[in-house]
Amino acid sequence: MRTKKAILNFIFDALPQFIISLLGFLRFKLILSNIGEDVLGVYQLFGQLVAYITFVDFGLTSAVCYSLYAPIANNDEGKINRILSGAKYVFNIITIIMFVVGIGLTLGIGFFIKETSLSLGFIQICFFLMVISNVITYFVASHTILFDAEQNKYQYIRYTQILLFIKAILEIVFIIIFKNILSILVLGVIVSIIQNIIIVSISKRKHKNLNFKCEKDLSFWQKTKELIPHKVGTLV
Repeated sequence: MRTKKAILNFIFDALPQFIISLLGFLRFKLILSNIGEDVLGVYQLFGQLVAYITFVDFGLTSAVCYSLYAPIANNDEGKINRILSGAKYVFNIITIIMFVVGIGLTLGIGFFIKETSLSLGFIQICFFLMVISNVITYFVASHTILFDAEQNKYQYIRYTQILLFIKAILEIVFIIIFKNILSILVLGVIVSIIQNIIIVSISKRKHKNLNFKCEKDLSFWQKTKELIPHKVGTLV
């Protein structure tokens, strides 16, 4: 069963992601040729700054996932719910912190850009849209972690990968037609919201006894200190 799940996870995760990554290379080329190198440089800067914002995670996702292995193996629904209740509580706090940091970087983003033909206001709007599209995914982190711990990631990712593939195609179309980076960033926010709705809907359907309002188990927090060096390495 585990081998089957691993194969399904690979098919629905890695392979589509490879195709989406190839489309991402084409997107960068089209941004350069249709919108200009200034926009491409700013867009790449956005990606790097968002990576720093999401560093606030501190490897918590992996710590929660590890903590769920034993109760899932023992079919201990009470323990699973307590861990996820605690995880949801912590992730909500982290998401708010990320938004605050994102707002701070939005206001000060001119510090990172020396020369550009783009207005500061336009850059700030574009950056904050990217912050929103990346950070709001943490609101459903407790659901995705449960799927990962169960090795059932394929149950939701086959739908979200289709959505991301459509997004990648639409980004290319928008760049060619509108020749404006703002359009693909707005698209990114819309897709992230739809993706969250899909994940929560599937999770509630698959996990009938899921309860986030029970007593919180925060024991996983101690494991994050062991994962921080790995998180730093990934960031570098």
